Amino acid sequence: MSNRYPFWKYCLFIIIIIIGSLYALPNIYGESPAIQITLTHYKPFTKNTLNQIHNVLKKEKISAQKLILDNKSFFIFFKNTETQLNFYNILKKKLGKNYLVALNLYPSTPKWMQKIGAHPMKLGLDLRGGIYFLMQSDVDKNFINIQNNNIKLIKKTINLNKIHYKKIEKISNKKIKIYLYDEKDSKKLLKNLQLLNKNFFISVFKKNIYVQMKDEFVHKTIIEITKKNIGILRNRLNQLGLSEILIYQQGFDKIVVEIPGIQDATHAKEIISLTAMIELHVVETDILKYSQDYEKTLEVKSTRDGQKYLLKKNVILSGNHIINSNVSIDEYNKPQVDIMLDDQGGNLMFNFSKKNIGKLIATLLIEYYETGKKDIHGDKVLQKKEEIINIAKIQSVLNNNFRISGIKNIDEARQLSLLLRSGALIAPLRILEERIIGPIMGKKNITQGIKSCIWSVIAASCFMIIFYKKFGLIAVFSLFINLILITGLMSLIPNITLTMPGIAGIVLTIAIAVDANVLINERIKEELINNNSIQLSIFYGYKNALSSILDANFSTLITTIVLYIFGTGAIKGFAITTAIGIFTSMFSSIFITRGIVNLLYGHKNIKKLSI
Repeated sequence: MSNRYPFWKYCLFIIIIIIGSLYALPNIYGESPAIQITLTHYKPFTKNTLNQIHNVLKKEKISAQKLILDNKSFFIFFKNTETQLNFYNILKKKLGKNYLVALNLYPSTPKWMQKIGAHPMKLGLDLRGGIYFLMQSDVDKNFINIQNNNIKLIKKTINLNKIHYKKIEKISNKKIKIYLYDEKDSKKLLKNLQLLNKNFFISVFKKNIYVQMKDEFVHKTIIEITKKNIGILRNRLNQLGLSEILIYQQGFDKIVVEIPGIQDATHAKEIISLTAMIELHVVETDILKYSQDYEKTLEVKSTRDGQKYLLKKNVILSGNHIINSNVSIDEYNKPQVDIMLDDQGGNLMFNFSKKNIGKLIATLLIEYYETGKKDIHGDKVLQKKEEIINIAKIQSVLNNNFRISGIKNIDEARQLSLLLRSGALIAPLRILEERIIGPIMGKKNITQGIKSCIWSVIAASCFMIIFYKKFGLIAVFSLFINLILITGLMSLIPNITLTMPGIAGIVLTIAIAVDANVLINERIKEELINNNSIQLSIFYGYKNALSSILDANFSTLITTIVLYIFGTGAIKGFAITTAIGIFTSMFSSIFITRGIVNLLYGHKNIKKLSI
């Protein structure tokens, strides 16, 4: 038994270690204090806006290390946090309300590393510092819309069955009471309504019928709204240049937003408050309809320039039906926005436009801002702001694809396209809780995490060297390779964030790696006690230990998968790092150590093992 690896295996191991080291390397460069500038309302940076920023820097004699335009944000780098904080307030005042100015940290990775996709690990709030928001979808309007549609269906059913009724009363957002004259009519209507919608519980008391949304339907609707809002909010914040955000669902109706690096809570809330809803309404051009009772069907809305229009209250189409939007140029060399709808939205648009060719249609932007006040229940009160961002004429029958024309310039077209493409919130969001974790606390946690890893490696190394001598040294070397590979994979795989529980997962994988080496070394010892040759002892030691190592690691992997599926935030972070560590520890413990052992002892006449 020669215990030799072919040359290509050693080459493969070296390549894997080099790649792992290369992608782990950016983590040693750290981050530079920076100020992030983003234009409000999703406007792109132009030469004029960049010149304005440069003029402010020159006028205020702000000495920056470097300036970078990254994605849709402008970054100004400083030597230290003191300089960063000194110039933050100056820039905030000078640039005005058209800019979002925020404190941030930016990776100091060399450009050549960035070109090959080598970036440092994304750190969570507990390690990097940043802002935490707990938000909740305000679903009242959604249930009002469901209720209104249900009332329309009920009235249609009543008319089709020629049933006489007194009135239909809304008891709440989820319950309706129908007043009837006759008990026979109530029984007849009951049968028809039960067939109409299975999501409602329908009951009769005397002559009256009660229609109430089922709890399962309410619960399911809230979950769907929350999930859709998470996707839309993530898209919106990514469009603003905040790529390292972490958004996840908590419970069935709450959303957690974590923005690492940013320390300005006010501007973070401004960024989140930029999320909006889009509605399409018909513009009423008949001035005679502007009478005393117009409020029942019409409403007055203004553009950003203050021009007022009379709109019909009925919503033609809401933004949640928009799949995609792009800017293009029409036959008159004017900018326009091409919109693609889902099937339901396409049917709605087709049926409406077929009957309303030549009419004006308004795109209404609805935004919600915090007032700083709270209601009697302790919830934060939101202020609603509505404005018309576009007026266009329906020129032909529309379906899944149509265009919005009549836009002033290409910048306005880009802004509108981005707003539509990034999604409209299904329901407005309100902030229930906010926390700021300072960068000092983050550094302290990082220091403690690194210390825990170092001490665990030292303890494991001492144990392995004392008990297994040279084989212990080989195991210690494999531990370092394991840590390099974990760091490299964590840096390489997108959407993975390292948190304090994640560091705990890394420490756990060190123990897993040590456990695998202990099993191998003990099996080799057993073979030597059975008077086998050294070469056979090494061979059967690794072979017999393999099944135990695989069983132990795969059982741990199953546990991590369960934690990831059912866990949230920190628990998922622990599960991910543990899972990555399981694979890297198996690779380093089984293959790397075997390769070194084969290199040292394979195909040699060894009389005694240092184990």
